[in-house]
Amino acid sequence: MQRRRLLRTTGAIGVAVLAGCTGSGESEFTLQVANREITEDEDGNLVFIVTVSNPGNDAQTGTLYVSSQLDGEETVRVREVSLDAHETKQITVTYDVAYANVTSFSPTADLRPSE
Repeated sequence: MQRRRLLRTTGAIGVAVLAGCTGSGESEFTLQVANREITEDEDGNLVFIVTVSNPGNDAQTGTLYVSSQLDGEETVRVREVSLDAHETKQITVTYDVAYANVTSFSPTADLRPSE
């Protein structure tokens, strides 16, 4: 009887140790901005298209921050992005400004892991 209990306890400890050795359970953040494009939509409004890619082997969720200087005014737009492994998606940010009336536009796109 003592031998069985010892084997069960040793087996349970071994499984716990192996589980700890295989990693922390968190995968590396692999979402990245693959492309950026400034254009206009069918209504003539300014549009910034950000292509986000996940080259990793795990599904990922992140937050896309689009910061811009638009005709002297600073704006920040935030979008949540979820991608499966090896998936790519376009995120469209539309501004309530006619493309033809824009005198200056400087956007940046930054991806961070979701908290």
